[in-house]
Amino acid sequence: MRIRLAQLADVDRLTDIYVQSLKDDPFTLYFWPKIIEAKQKAAHEQGNGPMHRMVQQMEESYKLEQREHITDSLYDKSMVVIVAEKVAGVDLDVHQDTVVGYCTWEWVTLGESARASGEAMVQKICSESFPKCPRPSMAGKRPAPNHAWCSSSPRSETRIQAAAEDTEKSHAEDFANQGITQWWSIEQLATHPNHRQQGVGRYLVGWGFEKADRFGNMCAADCAAGAESQEDTLRFYQRLGFALPKHLRTVQVKGDVPCRYAVLKRAPGASAAK
Repeated sequence: MRIRLAQLADVDRLTDIYVQSLKDDPFTLYFWPKIIEAKQKAAHEQGNGPMHRMVQQMEESYKLEQREHITDSLYDKSMVVIVAEKVAGVDLDVHQDTVVGYCTWEWVTLGESARASGEAMVQKICSESFPKCPRPSMAGKRPAPNHAWCSSSPRSETRIQAAAEDTEKSHAEDFANQGITQWWSIEQLATHPNHRQQGVGRYLVGWGFEKADRFGNMCAADCAAGAESQEDTLRFYQRLGFALPKHLRTVQVKGDVPCRYAVLKRAPGASAAK
């Protein structure tokens, strides 16, 4: 298995991996409540009725949204999207080179003055790590699709904004108060269900740890808490070397249901739990 820089040709595969691994994830669906509501109504419907078809349309729209998000990440100068690829002839369970997971690392900075230096750092890391694999060029970017069945909604946007504001507040409290102005953050991490429990996630995260340790930077990751699947995720990050927080954070818009999540931190050089 090898790690390489994601390219535009990988976007469809990465979208499929994301949707397959996270489509029923409680934290993900929290931001797309229309899908949950449509699924609940379709459960009482016999056959392939109108609600089932609506769910299919919403899920296709959701997939398009994720495709656009991944594409935007490829062009974002503060982000690095890496893929784990099994190699034919080396990895015995594949007959052709197959991308089995990916991770989007973001170099986060506090304040606009530090953003330029952060982007320069990302470019330096990419050039040194993947000298023969340049980042995608903006010249090749296509316009976003105009899809009518958008799974987002005013409620989705409100929840996303609330989560972003709360995360920013958490970082201000935990990082800025310590004099830390930049750090590596896991923006997305996904492994295809058919290739789990094979060290793919650890491999992708370990790549980012190596870069963070080299430059003496903290690492961060956000994870929902409460559901059984999220508890497994928390333990996964803990085994990698992240410290679990003493308290969970809560995102809640007035009159809306809450979402509990954890902001995980890893100090430079922190060893993985055995």
